[in-house]
Amino acid sequence: RRSSDLPNTTQTITYGNTAALTGYGTAAPSGYLDSDASADTISGALGTATTNYVQGNDVGNYTLTATGSLSSSLGYTISYGTEANAITVVARNVTASLTGSVSKTYDATTAATLSSGNYSLANVYSGDNSSALSLSYVTSGAYNDANVATGETVSVSGLSLSGSKASNYTLDSSSISGTVGTITARAITLTANDQSMTYGDGNSLSAGYSIS
Repeated sequence: RRSSDLPNTTQTITYGNTAALTGYGTAAPSGYLDSDASADTISGALGTATTNYVQGNDVGNYTLTATGSLSSSLGYTISYGTEANAITVVARNVTASLTGSVSKTYDATTAATLSSGNYSLANVYSGDNSSALSLSYVTSGAYNDANVATGETVSVSGLSLSGSKASNYTLDSSSISGTVGTITARAITLTANDQSMTYGDGNSLSAGYSIS
């Protein structure tokens, strides 16, 4: 004679996290004869469950199989069951931000030019490298104004995720901004215009210059 003990708890975890294999509950044992279910007393303890989930597995559902040292007062053999969808792995949310300095010389426009070094990505699972997940960044952005200043706000849009594990992530926002902008003063050259006069004449020169 035997009864089965199935896990009856489910857990939702974020991609890259570990699953809890202890502290789970079980459904009432099944397979009793006649009225034995109400007469039987189950003693002992549940052990660490087993699972087909491994930390870093993709988003999806995974099993949990009970283990333990349970015994039946009526002599039933306890078999430990498997819950097919006990573990649900959901996508991990990551946040992009601007870093470093985005600098240019004053050119009367708000156009900003960025590089890969101006971006960072937070909350990435430590087991994923840059080929597993990377930020598809843009090189064009905008300063909040065109004037000379430091600590200017630079804004970009059109960001996305790429890589072999990108489907396990969501990007918090495709548009971000940060106070990383610097616009420096533009150097100009003032050149006096060439002029001539006849020796002995009075000072008939007139002022004139060019800017470059």
